[in-house]
Amino acid sequence: MTDTYTRVKSSLLVLLRDTDQKVIALKGKWGTGKTYLWRAVATEMYGDGKASEQPIYVSLFGAKTIADLKLRILQNAYLKDASTTQKWMKTSGGFAKQVLQKFTGYSVEDAALLWLSELVSGRLIVIDDIERKHKSLDIDEFLGLLDEYTETHKTRFVILLNTDKLNDIDMWNMLHEKVIAVEVVLEPTPTESFDVAAHGMNSPYLPNVRAAVAALKINNIRVIKRVLTTIQRIADATGGCGTFSMSRWIPSTVLLTASHYKAVDSAPPFEYIKSFNSYKRMFEKDNEERDSKEVEWDALLEQLGIHSADDYEVILQEYLRAGMLDVDRLKKLFEKYEKEAIHAVATKQRQDFFEAVWWDPHLSKAELLTTARALRPTIGQLDPGAITDIVSVVEDLGDSALAKEFLDAWLLSIDTRPEYQNLEERIFEDSYRKFHPEVIGKMNAMRDKQHPTLTVIETAERIVKNSGWGDRERIALRNSTVKDYEDAFLEIRGVTLRRFLSENIKWVRSGPYDENFRHAAENFVAASVNICSADPGGRLSQMIRDGFRANGIDAKLNPSVITGVPLPTADA
Repeated sequence: MTDTYTRVKSSLLVLLRDTDQKVIALKGKWGTGKTYLWRAVATEMYGDGKASEQPIYVSLFGAKTIADLKLRILQNAYLKDASTTQKWMKTSGGFAKQVLQKFTGYSVEDAALLWLSELVSGRLIVIDDIERKHKSLDIDEFLGLLDEYTETHKTRFVILLNTDKLNDIDMWNMLHEKVIAVEVVLEPTPTESFDVAAHGMNSPYLPNVRAAVAALKINNIRVIKRVLTTIQRIADATGGCGTFSMSRWIPSTVLLTASHYKAVDSAPPFEYIKSFNSYKRMFEKDNEERDSKEVEWDALLEQLGIHSADDYEVILQEYLRAGMLDVDRLKKLFEKYEKEAIHAVATKQRQDFFEAVWWDPHLSKAELLTTARALRPTIGQLDPGAITDIVSVVEDLGDSALAKEFLDAWLLSIDTRPEYQNLEERIFEDSYRKFHPEVIGKMNAMRDKQHPTLTVIETAERIVKNSGWGDRERIALRNSTVKDYEDAFLEIRGVTLRRFLSENIKWVRSGPYDENFRHAAENFVAASVNICSADPGGRLSQMIRDGFRANGIDAKLNPSVITGVPLPTADA
């Protein structure tokens, strides 16, 4: 047990041995281990005692009346010492039947009132969750119970109180003034709370987690345990922690998980975290206009060792939000980290270069460019974000030719790099990391070669079948033309035509989901107008008009409302 817990435990033991202390309060923030500490105290002081002398623990959560509270005390007394409780039931004459009825669903208030005082006489009652009592439980009645039982029945109480969850300050002030004899405050340090949460664990990532918990000032044991559970889930899913540095994923996991459970004060929002890039931030022209809160967030992320975000933060946030861990995508990402770890020397070389650019004012631009040229052999190892950062820095240092040389070398390298031979079906220009335009163009071209663009027919079919869409569908809609829709109308028939017409009309009627859908919906309407105008009496034209009319949008078949403004293609 850590220093704070040991000191508070010793104080409680002294107070409990002093029989003049009738009501003792143990205060602290939610999740800091008050219940854990009490159990340790109870074990040491009462562990070898008789069952009839053991403390009675009850939660006030949801208790609506004093009768509810008394019943809980009675029931827990029965669980602690069934033989004594049964003895009272057997020796209480006609009242025994009433108690039996109590435990079988009948009215029990009489039983609680009749026997409770005898059962708890001279004993200690621990009341937890007092701040979560039902609003109908009158505080004066509660005070009256404490007063009556301490004075008349020699009962003593320990009250466990979550100070940060206490909305009714007046209630606490009244308790403090009228019945609480002494209070003990539990304020463990983050590292002490971590040591409690991680007790008995033996994992290689624990020192990294402990450091992140300390940096974030988290002393909520329950949240720390959730952090550890999340980390273990990820480690299990990926077959271990890998040989790469745990700084690649542990700090982000601690931050995002603890933030998800509201345990980090003034935590940066996820949208800010996922777009964070300390390399780029140093060269932003409007830093002096940044919000002070963003400056604090940057300092926190730097303290955690988070210099930039990548797909890991996105995968983790989705897991925290929806409970579904994309294991395949996570494994691929960790495999990428493993490969990067093999090139640790080159990685360190790049890090040193950026550190020199940021923080070494004694190096001239010429000297920094000399250092940059030494990176040329490692360019083929970089990811899209890293090459974007290096090219940007070299351009800022004034050597656009070297920047182009780096960029061209990288663009050529990914033609043969294995990790780029099965790209995700995604829109790279919409990435939270703003890649260099030529990087985006190259990756879009490779993606389209590996995953040919869907036709508008295939797009509608996939959206209907999957009840949703991804980047591949959005790409197809973005690249669609009026002619694509005209050709589709002339090609399809039967149930495919029905679904195609229905799905596209839905986008027109309800409003596009995003700019890609808006573009496609306008092309669909324009194609519908063209077909109806070219062959007014045709059966296809009639089907189109019937579909528009049934959905109350037949006015859109008027050629005067057509915009048909094309969007730029994905690689424009």
